[in-house]
This record gives sequence, C-alpha cells and structure tokens, in this order.
Amino acid sequence: MKKEPIYKEGRYAVFAEHDDDARDPYKDWDFMPPMMRFSGSSHYERIQRERDFDSGDIIRLLKPEHCDTKEKREKLLGLWDLSFSYKDALIDMVIHDYMDGDVATAFMSWLIDQEFHEPMYWRDAIEFFNRLESLCDILGIACINEQSNGYSQGDSVLIFMAATPDWLKETGLDGGNIEGLKANLMSSAKQWSAWCWGDVYGYVIKDELGERHESCWGYYGDNHYESNLLADAKGMIKHLIERDKKEEAASFEAACRDIVTA
Repeated sequence: MKKEPIYKEGRYAVFAEHDDDARDPYKDWDFMPPMMRFSGSSHYERIQRERDFDSGDIIRLLKPEHCDTKEKREKLLGLWDLSFSYKDALIDMVIHDYMDGDVATAFMSWLIDQEFHEPMYWRDAIEFFNRLESLCDILGIACINEQSNGYSQGDSVLIFMAATPDWLKETGLDGGNIEGLKANLMSSAKQWSAWCWGDVYGYVIKDELGERHESCWGYYGDNHYESNLLADAKGMIKHLIERDKKEEAASFEAACRDIVTA
C-alpha cells in the first residue's frame, strides 16, 4: 500500500514514519518526574518504579498540621488499608483525642510508620493509586493518576506521577503552581506512553521523483501537530524552497555570464 504524505508544498512532500530507534525518556532524558506504574494483567504483578519512587516518599511528607483535628485524622486514616483490629485500636485516639502529649505529632509519627500495602492485581492497583492521589491532595502535592492504553487487548498501564520536593528542587519548578505542575506531569506521562506503545515518529521529506532530501526523528505522540513534527517539517520545506531559489538564481547568473563572455 502506497504511503500518503501528510503535507505537500511545491515539489516537496512530508511523510511521517515510525522511529525505530526511539529513546526511553527515563533512560535517556534528564529531569523526568518520579513515576510508579502497574501493567494490566490477570496474573500477579508488582509495581514498577522510575527514580526509586514509592508511596513512602509521599507518606513521609506528612506534618503535624495535617493531623491536628479529629476530622483530618479520620480522613487520613481512611486512606490506609489497615486491618479492622488496627482501626478498632485507633478509633478512640482518632475521634476523642485519647492520647498523651501532642496528638497531632504522635498520630503523624504512627501513620508514617505504616505502609500502603502494595497491590498485586489490577483492581487493587487502581485503589492504591486513588488513595495515594487523595493523600497528595491533602498534602498539596501535584500529581497525576492516569491509565495509558495501547493497541491490543491487555495493553494498559496505570501511571502515577508526583511533583515531589526533591524533583522540584532538581528542576527549579514552582511547587505552588499546582495546575502548571499537573500539566508538566501529564506531558511527561504522554511522552512515556508514546514510547511504550511505539508512537514515536520522524519526518522524511521527498521530492516529486521520490528522492529523499531531509529527515528528523524523535517526535513523541501520534498527533503530528501537537508533537511539532508537522511544524518542523514545514519549516524545513521552506528552507529547501529558499535554497532551490538561490541555486536557480545562481545558475541563471552563471548562464548569463557565459553568454556575455561567449
């Protein structure tokens, strides 16, 4: 089947082709955000991590002010997958402040010592990331909790990214701009998803005879407008057309000189 160009101008045409040597953003790029992911499967799975990111990195950001009222403590306690015996033992402490000393600090310290039980199955992973997202909301930490889908049945990945303090320090981004950070995280998730599912492209510019003139690779995502592939290819065509005009003008001048000196 003949491949159709995605853009034409003058004698040039742009063809989008898959990049067979696409780079994994987490192996080849700097400043990618911390990520946890869970792959879709009916079998036992484990969470996969990038940059050694786990739920403890979020839990350890708890402060006493997040635990200084019974309403706050109730809300936090609901996020932990604790056994009923644990919850029974804690109920008086949470609701009635039956603790000696600083209740908020003591509760915070106890909660930090408890771990989120990591999931083994898809449904468990959905709940796990939902609870972690709720905790980030309480702590004022930008995060995204998304599902990325491929092209075959079972090709799905749950993705959780968070703008942790260490990452903010590394990148110099403003931790108070929650919406801006979420947009940044979403862009990173889309880039990784594009790599994961083979949606990385390049452009090839050919003339009307099929001769190849220019190419460029490494555009992540199948929307060639959003990835800037189309804009860059158009810019290159304009450059080629200007080059052709200059070459034609130079050839014309040379021909005129040959006539005069003949």
